[in-house]
Amino acid sequence: MLDIISFTNNIEMGDYGIKVALQGTSIDSTDPRDYAFNSAVGGLKIFSEGLGTVGIANNGTSFATVTHNLGFAPMVMTYAELVTNQWYVGVGVHYESETIWINGTGSSVGTDNFVLRFNNQSGGSVNTRYKYFLLGDLGLN
Repeated sequence: MLDIISFTNNIEMGDYGIKVALQGTSIDSTDPRDYAFNSAVGGLKIFSEGLGTVGIANNGTSFATVTHNLGFAPMVMTYAELVTNQWYVGVGVHYESETIWINGTGSSVGTDNFVLRFNNQSGGSVNTRYKYFLLGDLGLN
């Protein structure tokens, strides 16, 4: 529940932006956890995005490795095109009785790359497209 919304514009004092305090907290709080939104506090940003294709043999497993070299393990949002022009969100997504999926076991995120593990039990070999967004926050400078 939100309690107070404040728009501040005192540029001379270095205090400007938008704050939305949580119920029971003060709009003057210096604790970022007291806000639903505070424009002075950084948030997740998209560092990069991409699209790829992975071939998966019937009853097989394939891996797609994407190098990012960010120096930290980002949050990765993944989508798989398990049916032409139908994108499914997330690791662990399944399609048609779990015949093709991105398997969370075997997928990983590191400081210079991430790996997606694909499984296929569809009755034939497939080429599956995937897309991803890498998100993170380097903190305030």
